[in-house]
Amino acid sequence: MWALRDALKTWQLYALWAVFFLNTTAGLAILSEAQPMAASIGGASTALAAAFVVTISVTDAVGRLLWPALSDKIGGRTVFLAMFSLQALAFLLMPTLSVGSFVAFCALSMVVMSCYGGGYGTISAVVGTYYGARGLGAVYGSVFTACAVASFGAPVILARSADVLGSYYPALYATAGLMVAGGVITLAAKPPDFS
Repeated sequence: MWALRDALKTWQLYALWAVFFLNTTAGLAILSEAQPMAASIGGASTALAAAFVVTISVTDAVGRLLWPALSDKIGGRTVFLAMFSLQALAFLLMPTLSVGSFVAFCALSMVVMSCYGGGYGTISAVVGTYYGARGLGAVYGSVFTACAVASFGAPVILARSADVLGSYYPALYATAGLMVAGGVITLAAKPPDFS
């Protein structure tokens, strides 16, 4: 089984870090601008936008239960691939389907937030599958730092887009691209060989 010093020598550890970073970035981007986006894109009233924040928080919690249960059946890599695919699609559709439709915006955001929660619920099992039980706390801890780094940059993505460009759309498309990159990394990062 892997100790942290040995895991740090494998590129897969950094790939898992990137996967968790990108998944967290997507969720935090929505969470940080939830109310203004609900009003700007979905046309929600102030009261409805506030209710939207509660709704996506519940979806986050559901995702933390749903996706790990699914990973037990189909594997963590497959779950992350599915989550990145769904998030990429959701971010691509937001600038078209969601304009003036709060229901569509809410549904697409719920998909993203479910995957955000699912990333937190699934990443520890993926790390365990890749590196085993020995030293899992330290190895998982090194991957978990990705969410701290994402929290510095993700909230800025959509806010700066709206401030500088007058629209969330460029950042939504860019985030969709990041989700595609996350899917590619997920496909490439197979468990390392232990020697």
